[in-house]
Amino acid sequence: MKAHQTQLAQLPQTGLYAKNRYLPPEQDAIAIADYEARIQAELERRRRLKAESESQGKRWDASALPSSLPEESSTDINRETFTLADMVQWGITHPSEATDTLLDFKKELSLVTKFPVMMAVDAIDALYEPVSKYPWHGEFLHPSKLSLLDAFRVIDETGHIRPEHKVKKGIVLAAVTNHYTNIPSLFESIPVPKSQQIAVTPLTRTQTHGLLAYLQSTEAFMMLSSGQEVDSMAVEYYRTLCSGRPGEVVQAAMLH
Repeated sequence: MKAHQTQLAQLPQTGLYAKNRYLPPEQDAIAIADYEARIQAELERRRRLKAESESQGKRWDASALPSSLPEESSTDINRETFTLADMVQWGITHPSEATDTLLDFKKELSLVTKFPVMMAVDAIDALYEPVSKYPWHGEFLHPSKLSLLDAFRVIDETGHIRPEHKVKKGIVLAAVTNHYTNIPSLFESIPVPKSQQIAVTPLTRTQTHGLLAYLQSTEAFMMLSSGQEVDSMAVEYYRTLCSGRPGEVVQAAMLH
């Protein structure tokens, strides 16, 4: 959010969303207070009607009473000034709606033409495992059954980006790792065009030194205190330990 605040604040929301979603912070605070007040008023109305019914000896049936709360699915709101920055901030403020926010945000990004967009999916092979690592009622579901995982299964059986995942201006970058021993057969057989493949080689010693030096400068390198330099022994140790994989070098340096 911080890295792209300026760009996101220039991009309008183009989708059709419920009127209480993706509001700017000020309007969202007002909407929350208004909704809470309406809930309290509705509860008070029901308490009053229940008391009246019981005083008349009638059976109280709350299910037969229509709600006076506004329909949340209504889209009757002017979004001309609402931006993607508002959308992201709204999702952060409403964690229970974070998944829907991310899915809508992804759709919005695919339509952006003002700036180039890169959607990156790391270790995409994990999304094509026979089952996910997330159980539901004791059963491990297929990744396609989980909306968030399915949203990033961007490659079809021919090795191309699915039409619904393409971006208007930019690229979709998906990384496959050989770190896992059970790479799905899909990624052993799909004919991904050579022009769309990039081989990512392990970090060189110079690159490993640069990465460790950066971590040390930010005081994230646990083995070194501020002012100490990264020596060749540290470079060789972390490069060998992690087989030159950048993400693992970072994790190891921050933990050891």
